[in-house]
Amino acid sequence: AVCCRGSPTLSVSLLEEGIVTTVRSIIKKEEDEGLDSNSLMAALAVMRPLDQLHHTLMLANELLPPLPPDDVLGPLITATARGTEAHQDLFGSGPSPGCLESHVAQHPETLDSYAQLLFPILVDISVTIVNEGIRIRCLSAMSKLFACMPSEHLLATVKDSPIVGYIAGFLASGNSPVMGLALVITDMLMGRLSDDLSQRFAREGIVHEVASLCKRESAEPSPAMDALVQQARKISESRFGPGSKAALSAEQDEVLKRAEEAARLLDVSDSKGLVLAKELMEGGQAVSSYQIVRSGLAGSLQGYLEGGGEDRLSTFVTAFCGVSAEGAEVGASKGDGPLRVLVSKLNESLSVREMLPVVLSDVSGDLTAGLKYLAQPLKLRLVRDSGPDSASLTDYGGNIVLIEPLATINAVEDFLWQKVQHPGPTDPHHPHHQHHSSSNP
Repeated sequence: AVCCRGSPTLSVSLLEEGIVTTVRSIIKKEEDEGLDSNSLMAALAVMRPLDQLHHTLMLANELLPPLPPDDVLGPLITATARGTEAHQDLFGSGPSPGCLESHVAQHPETLDSYAQLLFPILVDISVTIVNEGIRIRCLSAMSKLFACMPSEHLLATVKDSPIVGYIAGFLASGNSPVMGLALVITDMLMGRLSDDLSQRFAREGIVHEVASLCKRESAEPSPAMDALVQQARKISESRFGPGSKAALSAEQDEVLKRAEEAARLLDVSDSKGLVLAKELMEGGQAVSSYQIVRSGLAGSLQGYLEGGGEDRLSTFVTAFCGVSAEGAEVGASKGDGPLRVLVSKLNESLSVREMLPVVLSDVSGDLTAGLKYLAQPLKLRLVRDSGPDSASLTDYGGNIVLIEPLATINAVEDFLWQKVQHPGPTDPHHPHHQHHSSSNP
């Protein structure tokens, strides 16, 4: 990867030797072929060294021509991605000799292969792997791929891809480098495929997030936020302005209005809201994850299920699963049922919108290194409960207990029982009253 960054000629040679297939096999090994995207990402996060994944994605990025110098995008990435390699990933380390550009122009099948084999994996990794550097590298590679693909091939690549649904989440992430790259992709796609993607950009909440970003203000001076707001306003005026197809689609979003109606019915405990919600999950134009959250349907559905007993749960199962409480089918759906679609959309929304801060405690960046902590005992201080049933136990709270992370509950209970029982005959009611060693569990 490092050699390719310094020598585009080497990248061309590797492309001629079919390196795209090799890169895919490194990320998605042969034993992973039967896994769906969620299982594959779990395998990547646990079973692959993060450093290996980082360098593999760097190689994938260097196989694509850099973006040409741009007086708008260049300063945007410089301001928003300071301290990262985003600018170098996108624009290269110096003037391009043009050999990569010539190669992909003369061999368009190279880009088709890249789009088919690597693009879906880049999309999945960009959403599921929390490491900022990896997410930036994926978005940079996607930006370069979009920039050099012919429009008709670009449309075929993104029209059924979940990437359009994830852009809104990237824009709302609060991470400046990710937000900057999301704006680059938004402007790129709308500039080339506005007629085909305007309605979907509205349905997936991109129009809304760009408008929200235009109104963003920083509590303190921030060059990164100023650059983001300025670029968002340019996109809003040129791509989503009054009378544009995207703006009209956002204003006339009938699916969003139906989702809001379903939420209103569920808020007043009307089961008709379940029927309407189920209908929104069916058909080729099912409700988007953005529409579920924006309409309040997710919260209303949760409130409806939590606010009643088993009757409401049975009604929900009947509506979404096509079976009655007794298990009899009452018109089960074919293909992906409404419940599967609902869970998928909620998961998509959580993946791109959750703001839980993640701190990598291992400086090596290798997620598998965390396994070493399973070899170290946990230090716990266990305090006796204040309830009346605990009066017969000795307070052991003045001691630190070392417990092996993989110890069973029975082993912990047997160890502690010797320490807290009062002297006297062994309690015959204790399930493990036989003598045990006094070593740590």
